[in-house]
Amino acid sequence: FPSHDNGQCMEGDWSVTSTLTDAAKNASKPTTSSFTLDATAPVFTSAEAATAVSENSPTSTTIYTAVATGATAYNLKAGALDSDQFVIDSTTGVVKLKASPDFETKHNYSFTVLASDAAGNVTEKTVTLAINNVDEVAPTFNSSTVAAAVNENIPIGTIIYTAVATDVDFVAPAIVTGK
Repeated sequence: FPSHDNGQCMEGDWSVTSTLTDAAKNASKPTTSSFTLDATAPVFTSAEAATAVSENSPTSTTIYTAVATGATAYNLKAGALDSDQFVIDSTTGVVKLKASPDFETKHNYSFTVLASDAAGNVTEKTVTLAINNVDEVAPTFNSSTVAAAVNENIPIGTIIYTAVATDVDFVAPAIVTGK
C-alpha cells in the first residue's frame, strides 16, 4: 500500500487482489476485496462552554449541541467529570439536563462529549456549563413589627423605624431605605 513518509498507509479506497498457491503449485482463482481506510477522527466545531442556565431549569432544557465534522454518532464519556448528570441525543448531539440544577449545591458542571465516525475513529471534547443563581427564598424581616411611639410635630427626616431583613439565598442582597 502507498504510505506517507511516516510509514502509515494513506487513507482512501483500496482494492486488493490475491491468489492462493499451495505447495503443489495449484493456484486459486484471483479474489478481489475492496475497503476504505479512514484514520481521521471527527473534528469538533462546537464551543468548549455551554450557554449558562439558571438553577431550577427543566430537564427538557437543551444546554449544548455538539457539532463535529465527519461525526456519525455522539455519546457522553462514561465516568468522566459530571457526564452522569446529562443525556445526549446520539444522532443530533443535543445535550440536556437529567435533573434541574441547584446553584446552592453546585455552581458549574463539566462533561465530555465523544464524537465517532463510521470507521470507528473517536475524538472527545470537554465542555463546561455554568449555573446562574436565582433568588428562590423571600427575605425574612428580623426587626420588630412595632415602631416606637413618636411625638407629633417631629422634624421631617427623623428616623422613626429601621427595618432589617436578611435574604439567605441571594448573593448580593439589595439594601432598601425609605422614610
